[in-house]
Order: sequence, then structure tokens, then C-alpha cells
Amino acid sequence: MIEYDQLPTSVGGRIDWKTYFKSVAKLGDQFVVQKSMRSGIQRQAAENGYSAKSTAAGHGQICITVCELDSVSHLILESLGTLSEKHLIQIHKGCVQARILAPLF
Repeated sequence: MIEYDQLPTSVGGRIDWKTYFKSVAKLGDQFVVQKSMRSGIQRQAAENGYSAKSTAAGHGQICITVCELDSVSHLILESLGTLSEKHLIQIHKGCVQARILAPLF
């Protein structure tokens, strides 16, 4: 767990998330911040090739975990994994008709 005072700060004393995600961040880093900081942190993480997952950590606070940025293909595969076999077969048939995929048999 990274302590708040270990994060890079700007001249005004605010945390410099841009510098953190460009130079310091490592996969698996965790720190607790105010809930209001979530969107800015997540934006800076995404702009620098990371994902910032958040979980509740008490009154008005969240725990941020630095993760790999989810690619579009990863998100698509993850969502396909939630479908029933029937729906997957229907999607595959549509892709075969559109000549996107080859038939399975």
C-alpha cells in the first residue's frame, strides 16, 4: 500500500497524477484517496496505459489499484463470456453469414 505522502506532488502540494502514472506507477500499486478524486485518477491512468480500479475504503474514501488497461478486445471477450451457449451460436452463425468467421463444422 502506497502512502499518500509517497505520491509525487505539484508545486501547490496537490498530487501530480500525470507524473505518477508516467514515471512511478507499477501494476498492483494500491493507495487510498478521497472518492472525489476517482475520475481524475482514472482518466490519467488510461491516458498513460493503465487502468485504475476502485473499491470502497471507508467513509468518503476509495482504494485505487493500478491494473493493466483493458483493451477493447479484452472487454468484448469478457462480455461474450457472460452469454449463453445459444446466444454464442447465434452470434457465430451471423458472423459466418457475414463471412467474418469460418464455419466450425
